Amino acid sequence: MYATELSGAVIALTPTSGKLSAESRPALDLTEEVGEIEGEQGLLGLAFSPDGEYLFVSHTDGDRDGESVIARYSMSGDKIDPDSRLEILRLKQPFSNHNGGHLEFGPDGMLFIGFGDGGGQGDPSGNSQNLKTLLGKLLRIDVSAATRAEPYAIPADNPFAPTSATETKQSATTARPEIWSYGLRNPWRFALTSAGDLWIADVGGSETEEVDWVRAQDGGGKGANFGWSLKEGSSNTDASGDRPADLVDPVLEYGHDEGSSITGGRVVRGASLPGLEGFYIFSDFSVSELRLALPQADGSVRRAKLETTGEKLGQIVSFGEDNDGALYAVSIAGPILELSIDNG
Repeated sequence: MYATELSGAVIALTPTSGKLSAESRPALDLTEEVGEIEGEQGLLGLAFSPDGEYLFVSHTDGDRDGESVIARYSMSGDKIDPDSRLEILRLKQPFSNHNGGHLEFGPDGMLFIGFGDGGGQGDPSGNSQNLKTLLGKLLRIDVSAATRAEPYAIPADNPFAPTSATETKQSATTARPEIWSYGLRNPWRFALTSAGDLWIADVGGSETEEVDWVRAQDGGGKGANFGWSLKEGSSNTDASGDRPADLVDPVLEYGHDEGSSITGGRVVRGASLPGLEGFYIFSDFSVSELRLALPQADGSVRRAKLETTGEKLGQIVSFGEDNDGALYAVSIAGPILELSIDNG
């Protein structure tokens, strides 16, 4: 297993006597590539290709005004080749916050990438609703044949993918073809199920935190507009402009009396947490507790809290999952805690 440190280290973790032991040296050291960290910058995500041959990382570049970078490294067995770096995508960031940075491969083998609106209160540049920029978006790209000349391809079934050479020339002035979903403030984080369902935890502004869920049968988020900055949660903001009728409202939202910075989690699968299969587990950075969203057949969810015992959770900044479906809660202070059912 592997974990990221904000400063730029990728740490290998080995299960030993029921605990995860960290290797003494980083499996990959990106501190120079990350550079100086400000605000919410740093090494923000990693994902392995489905065949296990490549590691993809998401980080900001402190030497380039905090630009967001997606890069690929080759694997040699379980070792990462530091000299094999291939830059896949680079995106300018106007502010040091709302970088997003999570990346994950979908069940179709495509790479999904979440970016925030670029920061600043209220999306001052209107990035989230602007289809000409990748800020405030969930991207979907094909990296299966990445080269330096063509680091990624556009899947033909992306909602804004060009269908002709003429459209390819026009796409830069209409909509970026990498976009899968838009209208996001700061997706932290998202989860894709094997069935193609999409869950996004989108950090709110001054009032509301939200969870978005789009089932595969409803498109899995294809072309979905989640509303920011026209809406925060299901409520209109004071931003000018019409509210399209097809805006996708969250399936779950809560005010800042219950937490102020949502941390997206995972959908329970397999037998890792008996009785909770199919439930979405998440948290909030400012409230040390585990929360559940229970999907209903009509596309709604029910809310619940998961009582915890044992180690103190701390400020949960992320969740992890191993190949067997076991779930882990990651505290920004350092501890990684495996979640299990106490049968006592």
